Amino acid sequence: MKKRTRQIQTKLRSRKGMSLIELIVGISIIVIVFAGTLSAMTNGYADTLYNADVNRYAVQGGSLNEVILEAIAKQKFKGADCPVDVKDSEQRREYAVSYFLLDSNGHSKDPNSDPTNAVHSAAKAVMPDVMYVTQDQFWGSGKVVINNTVVDNMYTLDFDAVRTIFKGAKRYDIKGVEVLTSVTTSRGTVINRAFVPYEDQDKSET
Repeated sequence: MKKRTRQIQTKLRSRKGMSLIELIVGISIIVIVFAGTLSAMTNGYADTLYNADVNRYAVQGGSLNEVILEAIAKQKFKGADCPVDVKDSEQRREYAVSYFLLDSNGHSKDPNSDPTNAVHSAAKAVMPDVMYVTQDQFWGSGKVVINNTVVDNMYTLDFDAVRTIFKGAKRYDIKGVEVLTSVTTSRGTVINRAFVPYEDQDKSET
């Protein structure tokens, strides 16, 4: 019996443990797996943040576009400087341009510094740093700089916009103002556009 016990003890003592190389290999495998998992989690989290940022600014840009659209519609481009009996869309356009870009003497003015401009005031209420820019600035490839400040959020207006509708075989060109807004996100810019027809149309068909 004692002899048998000694044999078992000898066998137990003769078992080898893990070598240093095996230990290093095992740790390396664990580190590689952990690093891959951590990288995937980090990238997924970053994508989530980017998407949330883009969505937030897309919603904000849409709201800005909607507010400007509604402010223009409320103006109807008929005010103290616009004859009450104006019934022609071309005259509406002329008044719209003067409302935004010309003072009472016909000189150019900056909508960004015009406290009487209800449309611009409405836009600022939604996005305080928004700026009115020209169409060339809006569609330009470089950054827009006004008063030594880079403009991240901007809008412009196309007073000569036309939308075509069809009724049967007849085609009608509707004149109005196109509202274009651009807001900056972590992945570029989000552009929204809307169309406001002039209060009265010429009723002409083509």
